[in-house]
Amino acid sequence: PTKADTDGDGPGDGDEIDAGTDPLDPTSTSSQPATNLNVGGVGKRAPRSTLDANGMIHVIATSSNNNGLFYYMIDQAGTVKIPETLLKLPVSSSAQVRRPIIRASGGKIFVTYELMDNNQTHSSIGFIRINPAGAPQDGSPVLATQIVEVSTTFTPTAGNPRHHDMQVSASGIHLAYMQFASARVRGGTNLGLRYSPLSVDGAVKSSLSLPLPNKLLGGMHKWTRPKLAITADGTVHMLTLANVKKSATSILWTVIGASGAKSYDIPLTATLSSLAVAVQGSL
Repeated sequence: PTKADTDGDGPGDGDEIDAGTDPLDPTSTSSQPATNLNVGGVGKRAPRSTLDANGMIHVIATSSNNNGLFYYMIDQAGTVKIPETLLKLPVSSSAQVRRPIIRASGGKIFVTYELMDNNQTHSSIGFIRINPAGAPQDGSPVLATQIVEVSTTFTPTAGNPRHHDMQVSASGIHLAYMQFASARVRGGTNLGLRYSPLSVDGAVKSSLSLPLPNKLLGGMHKWTRPKLAITADGTVHMLTLANVKKSATSILWTVIGASGAKSYDIPLTATLSSLAVAVQGSL
């Protein structure tokens, strides 16, 4: 990028990468209003935010021990419209909610997260669809039952999903993730890359396995979390950064369209530490 703030939403590209938002998407921003969120005495971590079409800011965060997922809605003036609301508390006290992602589309809020047991031997992906209109939006307490329309999880049969990305477009909900033999990915066997379109209810409509080049199969530092972008015609573009000892060596660019999937291995001449992808129109 040639600009400090490529998408023009206020925060610089580096700030957005640090915050876990997309520096190429003006609706995914790390900008926060000048207000303090009441966290109810429970420590929070991994906050993520997104803007809806009306300019409302939607925030999710996990508890400091990763055993809960919380939601807030704030307006541009910093007024809390929906206060802290517990969305998800794992049935098992040893399970952990990690790496939440939040997107806004069509008046609804879509959230995905990774759910794993405490010893990181088994993992799945959770999906929540939120309807903020179900709450009074006057700052009064809200129950999850008032705003959560769908809450579900799924576990692929071929392996454990980790390091995922989710995007919502006119063509639907798109999910990509790395798949490992065990949820304990550090030093574990990387089984490859998988793409799945989801229904608005979080059901997996299909699943496409995208093997990674054999030269770099391995643990968590071999491939970064995939990044997704969708063109107006529904074509999916996915970028994955390949690393050897945390030094990037190439980018795997995968294009998924009506005729199938095709991947391009692009060698790098400089070291990269993170990735973002955006597309415009039809390529």
